[in-house]
Amino acid sequence: GVEGSAKFSNFLSLSANGKGGSGTHGADGIGGSVALLANGGNIQSANTITMTASGQAGRNSGGTPGTGLGGTATVQTQAGGTSAGIDFDRIFIDVSGAANFTDEGVPYATGSGGLGKGGTIDITSSGGALIGNEISASSHGFGGHAAESPTESGLLAAGNGQGGTIGITVNGGTVDVDTMFAAAGGTGGMAISPNTTEEYAGFAGDGIGGTVSFTASGGGVITDLLQLSALGNGGAGGDGIGFNPATNGGDGTGGTVTLTLGGAK
Repeated sequence: GVEGSAKFSNFLSLSANGKGGSGTHGADGIGGSVALLANGGNIQSANTITMTASGQAGRNSGGTPGTGLGGTATVQTQAGGTSAGIDFDRIFIDVSGAANFTDEGVPYATGSGGLGKGGTIDITSSGGALIGNEISASSHGFGGHAAESPTESGLLAAGNGQGGTIGITVNGGTVDVDTMFAAAGGTGGMAISPNTTEEYAGFAGDGIGGTVSFTASGGGVITDLLQLSALGNGGAGGDGIGFNPATNGGDGTGGTVTLTLGGAK
């Protein structure tokens, strides 16, 4: 028999997001921890399962920028009863960390930009079955933007964006998921372009990709599409106006993506 079961006919949502407050100095926003564990039991969801542990920094008004740090998300199946595992339509996981802001969709800043760093996602099948249409896992880092400066000698700097860590491990049981996406990208903050000759563009932030791995050392894996990425995108430099110079874009450095197969079908 099954050692415990739960069936959700609608949506299932687990959230542990952290959002820093805004002020002269921006506060840190740090994501918490969410977990979906089928340790011998059975979990069924007819619709989307959403798991979020994101971190959003607070906006600063000329002071120290806040940091946005993603938290931790865990999905795990272990052998147990005859129907042990997780059956679902779609699992959406986001542990991104962000320090950037927009105003009606337009990049916005009132000071220097802070660091945005993605958190950690661990998806492990040690037994039972993980069966569904789609898994989408994101651990992005978005650096904060840099506002314009009134003097060329005091240029403000945007924050770096660094992707987090995503690990998908199959060492037992069956993973039968039509499409699987895992992305841990880093995007640097941009330097906001000035509107008058009395303002100067600041420095753009760097983007550093994170770490994504898929390891199958046992059990079975069936999928139509597996997409793993760890992109690094530097922020855009600011435009010059009049005789005031433009500034360079940030560096973009890709992360690490690893696919390891040994004994999987």
